[in-house]
Amino acid sequence: MTSINALRLNQHSGLLVCDEARFWNNEWVVILTPDKIRPLVAPDITRETGVILYIGSTGTSSYGDEIMESIRQHVSKTYHEAREKGEPIPEEILTVEGIVRNAFTVVKDLHHTHIDDFLRGCYGFVGQDLVQGYKLKAGRKYELAEDKIIKKAVKHMTFADYPPELSGLLNNAQVFAGYDPTDGFRIFIMEERNTVLEEVSDIFLAEGSGTITCDLVLSGFASSRSVVSRRKGINRVEALISMLEGVEEAHQLAAGVCGYPKIIYIDGQQTDLNRKIIEISDCRSRLATEITMASAHGFITPDAAYTLIDGLIFHEVPFQTIDQQFMALDQQKQLFRFLRGYRHKHQVAASPSKKGQQS
Repeated sequence: MTSINALRLNQHSGLLVCDEARFWNNEWVVILTPDKIRPLVAPDITRETGVILYIGSTGTSSYGDEIMESIRQHVSKTYHEAREKGEPIPEEILTVEGIVRNAFTVVKDLHHTHIDDFLRGCYGFVGQDLVQGYKLKAGRKYELAEDKIIKKAVKHMTFADYPPELSGLLNNAQVFAGYDPTDGFRIFIMEERNTVLEEVSDIFLAEGSGTITCDLVLSGFASSRSVVSRRKGINRVEALISMLEGVEEAHQLAAGVCGYPKIIYIDGQQTDLNRKIIEISDCRSRLATEITMASAHGFITPDAAYTLIDGLIFHEVPFQTIDQQFMALDQQKQLFRFLRGYRHKHQVAASPSKKGQQS
């Protein structure tokens, strides 16, 4: 499991934040390398269509990887087949909603493939055979008449009683977030367990092991702003600080959240692709998290945290510069102990949070 979060800032921009860890055996050995949020639209397609779309997957990592890669390949194949034939780009990949609806079909087909493999191994027939009541082999028709086997197969096909043999297909959920020139920035959620695909009506979505803590932080962040201000646009630095706070709290409380966070910022109004998408998953994302938590626990002021994160993430100020400025803010050096995991009371006089404008 993991923590995947998306937040819509305004009509054309938004943020995604996740951790990058997976646990892969009964001893809970953690690997800090998974790529939990990935692009579904290749750069060449984005340049031509303006569509930017990312997917985040929670649950069984191997199956999540298969889902994300299958959808990405479907988008690429659809685009290149049309281009090779000299045809217009298909409508289905010109909007976020179009791609997501096709993704639902891709995942449905993957489900059928895995279930058919399981049924074939156990009983010698596939789902279609079960539905029609017979199997064709070498031109001959064989009726499926043994009630005991049919009942077991139906349970596996319908996921009744949560069959353990297929639990890996039921644990996953996908978060889609991206921008297209027609509808702007949108967020969708798809779940295997409930076989549902829907657009997120709130400005944010939290999914995975960190849902509880991230929901609390992000719902508080969203509800503290009026409907008018949310529609007008959310400050990107303040939003990122709240998202990082939620993920770090999840790291402290949830076994399935660990590692450096990945930060993705999408701004569809930018003309340069390198400015349309900011993707950070290195020492800068960890430093941004430490700055956020230092502010939340009173070691530095909210204004100082705002300025540091704005420069680090959105204005390409070098890591070393921000790190030195951050370390210089706490003269008593108690910040060093806090960042190493020691918890104690420490407060500084904090000025009101800055409501700065995006550039």
